[in-house]
Amino acid sequence: YDTNGIVIATNITTYRLFLDPAAISRKSQEDGVDYADIIAKGIAAIDTIGVSYEAVIKEAGYTRYKDRTLARNISEVEADAVRAFMLESEIDDMALLHLQATSKRYYPYNELACHVIGFTGGDGEGLYGLEYQYDEILSGTDGKYIGAKDSFGNELVYDYESYIPAIDGYNITTTIDVYIQAELEEQLKTTYHESGGKNRACGIVMDCETGAILAMAVYPSYDLNNPRTLTYQCEAIWQEACSKLKSCSLKEGSEEYKQYALELYCKATDKKQSQVKETFPDYETFAEKLKMELMMSSWLNKAVNEMYMPGSTFKVITAAMAYEENLVNDKDNNFVNCTGSATVLGQNIHCHYHKGHGSLSFAEGLQQSCNPALMKIGAQIGAERYLNYFETFGYFEKTGIDLPGESNPIYSTYSSFNTLELAVYSFGQTFKTTVVQQMRAVSAVANGGYLVTPHLVSSVTDENGSVVRSYDTNVRRQVVSAQICQEVAAILEEGVSGNGGAKNA
Repeated sequence: YDTNGIVIATNITTYRLFLDPAAISRKSQEDGVDYADIIAKGIAAIDTIGVSYEAVIKEAGYTRYKDRTLARNISEVEADAVRAFMLESEIDDMALLHLQATSKRYYPYNELACHVIGFTGGDGEGLYGLEYQYDEILSGTDGKYIGAKDSFGNELVYDYESYIPAIDGYNITTTIDVYIQAELEEQLKTTYHESGGKNRACGIVMDCETGAILAMAVYPSYDLNNPRTLTYQCEAIWQEACSKLKSCSLKEGSEEYKQYALELYCKATDKKQSQVKETFPDYETFAEKLKMELMMSSWLNKAVNEMYMPGSTFKVITAAMAYEENLVNDKDNNFVNCTGSATVLGQNIHCHYHKGHGSLSFAEGLQQSCNPALMKIGAQIGAERYLNYFETFGYFEKTGIDLPGESNPIYSTYSSFNTLELAVYSFGQTFKTTVVQQMRAVSAVANGGYLVTPHLVSSVTDENGSVVRSYDTNVRRQVVSAQICQEVAAILEEGVSGNGGAKNA
């Protein structure tokens, strides 16, 4: 459920349609009636099932078998149509055609929160997202029918049969709000297309006081009910790569051909040749392997499973360090003179505003996102003290969010951290983190200085609605004081409402 009690993942009853070729053959000989023809015509007439006359005849020809599947996951409406046909054709009590009730995972909102919810495999086992993370809690225990058959596959007397009922799994209530989730996804889609995005876009809405994730989305998204269908972006990439390989003038099978296939594969998947050279698929299976690689990449949660350089959003953290250490004075209007760049260890590092901001207080430097201002304060903090804060803000560790595959951050150790790295770290470059990790650190400045663990599940309940387990706010530590947070927040707010560099916000 989402936080409002709206179902976002559930099970529905579907049916497997199968026939008994051995029984059909035997009954046809006994009665002098071609039951295979009758069944084939009846099933083919139910268009939505999608099984042709020829397919039924083919399966009915395997007369040594007692169970041949015609279709899986057919709906209740389609099952009713099969039952009506069986009654009308008077074969309902002949045990020639069967419907077996099965359970299928179903997602009412299709693509909504797909990278958070994840999906299950054919056996119902969770493969991605919350479905994987909480699979043991959600799964329960399958029921069983126990019977007996003779050596010819015929059912024996009912005394041998028994039934073990299924035990339901628990339900989980997430922190996701479907209304906020839908709005976030719409904004991401618009932003992605307006900016001409080449990689995927992601976003998070988090309650910074509790760490509850109210929305988390990646665009392009995929359909949870049909996860193995390529997104239109992946389909376009796949088609282009396959077309180029097929139409190239190189001799198929030659070393040049194989090298070209490798280059196409790496370009399509955004991987280096050294990463895939040893496991690169044979060119004959190029299309199939590329499709699978693109499909799997579209399932990954960019906000949790991929890393990026946070850039200027990290300046919030550097500013909090500076105020906590009492290194800046808002009344100092000449904290830095930005000429458009600054030199550190012989390296000229530019500000985003190449003409230079001129004379600025530190607060104005933060509001204008001035790199030299942040570099200067980073130098005043010092390398060891800076990395201490960096670690305290959680950049040396995973957040512990309850989603699978969270990436480890990439950062410098104390022994390798030099003055140049300190300068570029101060404005969020050269190290890599995840979006959810950056969200957690910035939230600590917003909530009064507390580093909280992001989470997506609020409670676990049984079939009666009784709470089996609940998840409260997990505060890891306090990283800066509440007063400092208020001061930094006020400066940031003025950067939006006043004459700062974030007026568009």
